[in-house]
Amino acid sequence: MQTLLSLYNQALSAVGAAANITNPAGSGQPVDICNLWYPVARQAVFTAAHWPSLRVSFRLALVKERAEGSTWTNNDPAPDYRYAFSLPPDMASPQYLQDFTRFELGRIGAQKVLFCNTLDPILHYTIDDPVPTNWELDLYRCVLWSLAACINMSKSGKMEVTQKLENQVIGLIGKAAETAANSDDTYYEAIPTLWAGTGFSVPQVQTQFIYPTQTFRVSASV
Repeated sequence: MQTLLSLYNQALSAVGAAANITNPAGSGQPVDICNLWYPVARQAVFTAAHWPSLRVSFRLALVKERAEGSTWTNNDPAPDYRYAFSLPPDMASPQYLQDFTRFELGRIGAQKVLFCNTLDPILHYTIDDPVPTNWELDLYRCVLWSLAACINMSKSGKMEVTQKLENQVIGLIGKAAETAANSDDTYYEAIPTLWAGTGFSVPQVQTQFIYPTQTFRVSASV
């Protein structure tokens, strides 16, 4: 079962600790250390790939618009962008806009926003979902080993064990990235040599902007 209880006990077992937690909401040193590092371990994995089981869509609300042709001033959307939109409160990281146009993250005052040139955009993003039963199997394994690496660094500091656990996560993240790339339905065609000079052309494929993922690393955060 992909439960938080099993995740905690398996992570403890992976680093040679006693796996005897009976309630993730309980108290005691094993529970405390798992609860302390679980958000760090989870988010390190969530932001390292665009996991299908975490992808949700959200229509963004407008925060600020800069009038067309106006001079940029403080508190306007970032230069080169016309609009600023509020971000979903449960977002771990963005993935792409529905129209695949470029965007950036930033702030206006104290509010975190997304800058783009698309009016009424729909954002596909990675949700910060802490419930393991909602994840795909490879994602569960990644968070398990990520949590084990965090626990190991905080308890023993044995870098070789942490690196072994990190490498297991990195391997699955690479597999997830490859699967995502293979599922891309954009096709690129080359013009056959014998058609050269005939006036035949292939329509240009529009560039698709997908927000970059972060490099997975937990030992630097511990």
